[in-house]
Amino acid sequence: MIRHISIFFLKENVSENEKAQALEALRHVGDGMDDVLDCQAGADCMERPPKGLPGLPEFGNLVQVIDFKTRVMYVKSPAGEDYIDQMQAMEDEATVSPLAGYMFDDTNFQTESSVIYSTIQEYLPRLQNGMCDSEEATLDLIDEFVGRLEAAGINGVIEANQQQLNDYLAAQS
Repeated sequence: MIRHISIFFLKENVSENEKAQALEALRHVGDGMDDVLDCQAGADCMERPPKGLPGLPEFGNLVQVIDFKTRVMYVKSPAGEDYIDQMQAMEDEATVSPLAGYMFDDTNFQTESSVIYSTIQEYLPRLQNGMCDSEEATLDLIDEFVGRLEAAGINGVIEANQQQLNDYLAAQS
């Protein structure tokens, strides 16, 4: 028997209406499937952990965590009895990136950043969704996109970002 638990996190500042719609959708899916033993849509996992040992969730064979804030889905399969030990070992072996804590200061590039952002918003949907008629049209659109980014000053922003990053890393040494 495969046991599966899905944990969903909603974005911060979600309106009550949006929250109700999301919970209703989850309930509809959970209640409409014969294989679902228990649908706890709306349960706070910190207050009411999924079924398992008292105070500890039992993840069974599959853990799925979806964070709607970052739009990331994590799936861990199988999640056996040594799941907690595996997670602890992974945490113990983890290394902190030397880039942790770095943030580009774009104060001097507000205009460029705005135009770059607008350009990305204009071109990215067409490129991501394959909305060009042919491969040649896609390549032409990419060339146009890159040209617009360069005209917006992206190369100067990249150079400034690299310089700030180099300075940050030198200060960390």
